[in-house]
Amino acid sequence: MNKIQFLTELSSSLKSLPLDERAEILEDFEEHFAVGAQEGKTEEEIAASLGHPQQISKELLGAQQPQIEEVTVTATTYEPKEVTGTTTIYEPKETQVVSAPPSEKQVTDPPAYHHTKTEATSTSSNLFRSVLVALALGFFNLVIVLGPFITVVSLVFAGWVTGTAFIFTPILILLNALLYPTTFELFELFLSLTLTGLGFFLLIGMYHVTRFVGIGIARYVQFNVNLIRGV
Repeated sequence: MNKIQFLTELSSSLKSLPLDERAEILEDFEEHFAVGAQEGKTEEEIAASLGHPQQISKELLGAQQPQIEEVTVTATTYEPKEVTGTTTIYEPKETQVVSAPPSEKQVTDPPAYHHTKTEATSTSSNLFRSVLVALALGFFNLVIVLGPFITVVSLVFAGWVTGTAFIFTPILILLNALLYPTTFELFELFLSLTLTGLGFFLLIGMYHVTRFVGIGIARYVQFNVNLIRGV
């Protein structure tokens, strides 16, 4: 399950929540995917580590406040009944006080997430580090790597051009013989056939060299990307 599938299923499972609360939850999980991507994890690995969206929604929606049962308390008060001279006679009177459970709207304790929110300072520090590494690699590649890279690419290009030219040498010799028959020599024809064979061998060799150089460039680029991402 990738990021889009994970967030879509989670949003669908939380449709009973208010829109702003649902958006905040989805934003938290998007930050988890962003941090995991910086660590070199795939979206499928991040989704697996977070858990299934339906299970997460059950945890978020299933937290309920304990119900408070109705409690009746009987209190005794004394009210004056009659006054005789300087003596006051009090009569006891029982009063029942009922405490009702709070309404649903009064229960405001939010459900607890099973994940923690990523701190902004950590994200900022990772971004700052990535920028510094990218600048350092750019300077190193420009000063140290660019020269040898251009040299290798030029040699590979020259090898392909030379091999191709060797293969077409007999055609040039035959065209020259047609245009200037008096200058044609059999030695030139045999020499051109020899160059054609060398051209085929050279192109076969250049194919393997080009493949090797391509793999090396791809690995070096991936190495730079991993350094910037901090892997």
